Amino acid sequence: DPPVDFAHCPGQTDIEYRTEFSMWCLMAAPLIVATDIRNLTDIMKEVLFNKEMIAINQDYPGKGGNRIGFSDCPNKACQIWSKDLSDGGKAIGLYNADNVTHTIEINLSAL
Repeated sequence: DPPVDFAHCPGQTDIEYRTEFSMWCLMAAPLIVATDIRNLTDIMKEVLFNKEMIAINQDYPGKGGNRIGFSDCPNKACQIWSKDLSDGGKAIGLYNADNVTHTIEINLSAL
């Protein structure tokens, strides 16, 4: 499991914040709000109240996703993640671990 000390970390961009939460949801990690909820920022509300991502996180039986491959980027920075869902579908995450923009392409029919 990833760390569970969830809060909008100082210095984190909105994109990094969305990415972190998305990855935690794909991994079925515990979602804990460790901040004063009276002071949630707009981005915190947007991320924390995202019903689609929470549904992925809470999908029965609670198995976490895994990295299933890499896209064509230097140093394996472009990662492809997948989580099997109880309805037979998959949740797919495309993660760019680099500090520059990359295009990540996948063949959905191969999943």
